[in-house]
Amino acid sequence: MKKLFLNLGKQPLANSFLPSNSKKNLNKEFFYNLTVSFDTLDYLVSITNPVNPKYQYTDKYAHRASESYTMRNAFAKVAKDIKKRFKPNIIMEIGSNDGVFIKNFKKKKLIEVKPKKNFKN
Repeated sequence: MKKLFLNLGKQPLANSFLPSNSKKNLNKEFFYNLTVSFDTLDYLVSITNPVNPKYQYTDKYAHRASESYTMRNAFAKVAKDIKKRFKPNIIMEIGSNDGVFIKNFKKKKLIEVKPKKNFKN
């Protein structure tokens, strides 16, 4: 059973940028009710009603983590720590964006899940 614990109200999509903040463009902005719930069966915290991917992952989806020097370094450090501590046989990353994190592991030991068709590594 999901228990709502945080209601952030109407929110625009992250990484979906308008060409300008004119009233005409603001009226076209997509908003959704952002609420967060705790699932008492599997103990997961998640968005209560995820946004339909066709609204979120459009051709205007702009986030590319690999373009950030800070993100590349942070992911490399986390990957190094995971390899040292857990010595995993296989790595799965869900929502791998442009692959900046998973590139730190050997290709033969990867499962990569992406929500968008136009990402290429």
